[in-house]
Amino acid sequence: MQRALTVGLALVCVCLLFAMSGPSAQRMITGDGSGSTSTPVPVAVNNFPAVQTVQGNVAVDKTVNVTGSVAVTNLPAVQQVEGTVSIANLPVAPSVVTFKGYTAATFPESYPGVLALSRACNSELPGSRLCGATEILGFIPPPNAPSTAGFLVSYPIAMTAVGSAEGVLQPRCMRADGVNFDCGDSEPTHPAACCGN
Repeated sequence: MQRALTVGLALVCVCLLFAMSGPSAQRMITGDGSGSTSTPVPVAVNNFPAVQTVQGNVAVDKTVNVTGSVAVTNLPAVQQVEGTVSIANLPVAPSVVTFKGYTAATFPESYPGVLALSRACNSELPGSRLCGATEILGFIPPPNAPSTAGFLVSYPIAMTAVGSAEGVLQPRCMRADGVNFDCGDSEPTHPAACCGN
């Protein structure tokens, strides 16, 4: 029994000796593996996959600060275009109505209708029509005054027909200063104020 105990104790001591010297022995091996304490050898990792070509859109959601110059070399070549190019998906710009001028011809206030005066405007100033009363007062800058006492504009007049609450546009003479629609009887006819795009 004593002999078995002695052998067991010797075996434990040997195991402890190896356990304590093993890690330090492993730490000592550097460089060429000879156990000397030479400087460490750099490790090269050369099994990365090849650089992949990216096609399509790539989204990057990180901010990257770059100093120096950056060269982008994988853009497609500039394409030559022959013939005409049509771009059809641009938004339509809203049309802006401006004051085009006064007609050289003059008309009585009782001239037959706004549409007839609009035709007269378009005949003398292509692309125009008779200005509305609120339009002429709202232009920036305001239009120059005509050489006459007043000018014709379209003005909404309430309809008197039974069952209709809408207004119709009728020619009215606005004074040259824009104060009111009473041009007086000094001039029987007046030019038309024309507006257009």
